[in-house]
Amino acid sequence: SIRDSCCRRKPPHTTHRQDFPERVTVTRPHHPFQGQALEVFRHAHMRGRLQFVLILPDGSKSLVPAEWTDFTATTGPPPSLQLVGSLEDLLRLRSLVDALLRRSADVPVGLPQNLIQYAALALAIAHVTGTEAYEYVHSFSDAHIYVDQVDSVKTMLEREPRRLPTLTLNKAKTDLFDFRREDFTLTDYDPHPGIKKIPVAI
Repeated sequence: SIRDSCCRRKPPHTTHRQDFPERVTVTRPHHPFQGQALEVFRHAHMRGRLQFVLILPDGSKSLVPAEWTDFTATTGPPPSLQLVGSLEDLLRLRSLVDALLRRSADVPVGLPQNLIQYAALALAIAHVTGTEAYEYVHSFSDAHIYVDQVDSVKTMLEREPRRLPTLTLNKAKTDLFDFRREDFTLTDYDPHPGIKKIPVAI
């Protein structure tokens, strides 16, 4: 994140939009839009980090950290930390953020499965690296509900939310690749009756 502007030339007294670029290039390795220059729709500071809302090629919008673009590399001071890429890097962290960026999401069927799968992955990675599972961020470029799923989704929306369950894992495991389904336990789970036969797109 950008915390100090002492290294930049003092900008003229004008609106804040001119302090930020109209377009940035995504530099995050393995990001779906790595190397592409995208229009900046707006910017915001969240949890002390600068975030850009970028307009994707299909017209949708995505929240991307500024350090994942060339903005910090060209107009701000160099980042104090390198991107996490090795086990040694993870071991030096105190908290872990698991982020999943998907191209598309089948909201009533696929999304709930992915939420629990990646939440479990975050817990397992944090456990074996001795860190705290701080946050799970799930984002997607194209969230969709198919026409033949609408009635089922209406049923979901009519239901009152219930208390969220708790997911725990077998802390005796020390190797990430040793975890199996039975090593995870869901407690305080009080679901509504299942909605059967929700159509799945193939």
